Amino acid sequence: MKTKNLKKILSISIISLVLALTAVVIVLAVVPKKHYNPVDYDYSSISVWRETVSNQYLVKDGVVGSDESDKVVKDLIALHEKSLKDNVLSSLFQGTSSFEPKVTHYSYSNVKTEFQKDGVLSIVFNYVDEQKLIFNGEEYKNTSAQVSKSVTFSRAVLVLTNSTSFEKATLYLTDADFESECQIEFLAHQSDLYEYIVGLDIPMNKA
Repeated sequence: MKTKNLKKILSISIISLVLALTAVVIVLAVVPKKHYNPVDYDYSSISVWRETVSNQYLVKDGVVGSDESDKVVKDLIALHEKSLKDNVLSSLFQGTSSFEPKVTHYSYSNVKTEFQKDGVLSIVFNYVDEQKLIFNGEEYKNTSAQVSKSVTFSRAVLVLTNSTSFEKATLYLTDADFESECQIEFLAHQSDLYEYIVGLDIPMNKA
């Protein structure tokens, strides 16, 4: 009789544990997590590049822009935001929770050499005024230079990868001539954004 009761208690305990673990998994799968967004949205316009060809969309706040370009920009930003969305369970499973976004320093005399390649798609955020890099909520200082100084930029170039899983992405911070000494590395899954740009009316391989 005691053995029967013990088995019953053990069964109930196992079932309770399984239910508790299931509940934890469901909660972790539902709890949202957003990866770091390096893009400063104080842009004046967005240019979408497909290899060597670009289309410019929207000058914000009603200046120049059309209804069509407004929609494109809203779609681009929504898809960029979507590319950063994750959940706690997924981030633990993929190991992305341990990834830390970082600023890297490498000189490019012209970042176009990085994104004007066969099959490469990219988004360029253009700014009227020179911007200072705000990283993790604070103004970033380049301490690797001889004199510590703020990092400034007037364009930000986001080169896309056609991936449904989270991969390292790079945002190049450049001057008006696409010269860069500073990049931000972060995580994103950009396949939806990539496919959206493929569907825009931007021809390939046009001089």
